[in-house]
Amino acid sequence: EPPFVHFAEEAAAAGDHDFRYLPGFAISFRSAAEVDIVRYVDDSGSAPPRPFLVRAAAVPVNTNSTAFDSRGLVILDRERRDCEQACDNAGDPLACRLACAEEIPLRVYLANRNPASLLVGRVQTLVNREENAAGEEVVTSASETLSFFDVLPLNFGPSRVEIGQVVGPDGVLVERVFAVCFDSRAVFIIDPYAERVEAVVRTGRGPHDIAIDSGSEDGEPYAYLHVGHFTDSYIGVVDLDLRRPTTYGQIVANLGIPTPPEESR
Repeated sequence: EPPFVHFAEEAAAAGDHDFRYLPGFAISFRSAAEVDIVRYVDDSGSAPPRPFLVRAAAVPVNTNSTAFDSRGLVILDRERRDCEQACDNAGDPLACRLACAEEIPLRVYLANRNPASLLVGRVQTLVNREENAAGEEVVTSASETLSFFDVLPLNFGPSRVEIGQVVGPDGVLVERVFAVCFDSRAVFIIDPYAERVEAVVRTGRGPHDIAIDSGSEDGEPYAYLHVGHFTDSYIGVVDLDLRRPTTYGQIVANLGIPTPPEESR
C-alpha cells in the first residue's frame, strides 16, 4: 500500500479532472551500487489490460565508499501516517493530506555489506498541480524521489534490516530499525528519530531472520525480538522494553536447544 494512498484516492475522486499516480517500489542489489524505483502500470486503456512494471529511476548509492552488496531496504512512514490520520477532522481533509505528503518525507534505511553500514535516506513526495478550465488549481499527479545522505557504521556482515516497535521509557510503543549482522553475531537497534545506534544485541552464531512481537495485553505494552539462529537452529528472545534498562537489548530466553551443524561434530 503506497504511503499516500489516502490522498491519492481522494484526489482521483475530486472534481472533473484526471489524477495519475503509479505505485512505486524500491529494489536494492548485491552487485550494483544503486536502488531502482520500479512502478506498476495497470494498463487499463488496453483491451484486455496487461499490467506491467517499468524501471522508472535508478538512484546511485554514493554516500559511502563502494556501497556494493546491499542486503535489505525498509521505509518508515509513521510520521506521515500520523499526520494523515489527524486530517480526518480537518476542514479540508484532502488539502491536509496533500500537505502531509509534501512536507513530511519518509525515512529510508539500506543495509550494506561493503562497507558494513546502514545508509540513511529520504523519500520525498512530489505533487503536481494545474489550473482547470474554471481557473481552479487541481492536483493532477504525484511521484516520489529517493536520496541517501548519511551512514551509520555496523559490524561486519549486515544481512537484513527490519522495522519494529519497542516499549519506550514512558510505556508507549515507538518505532526502531533493526539491522542484523550475520557474520559478527549482532543485531543493531537504531533509533530512527535520533538517527543513532541505541543498543547492540549480542546473539549466538548466525543470526538470520528476525520477528518483532509488540502490542498491549490488559493495557500493558510489551515488545520482544525473536532472532532465528541459522547456524545452531534455535530462537533467541530479546527484551525490547526500555523501562528495563538492565535487560533491554539482551537475550532473556531461548526457544529450542542450540544444535551445532552435523558436519561440525
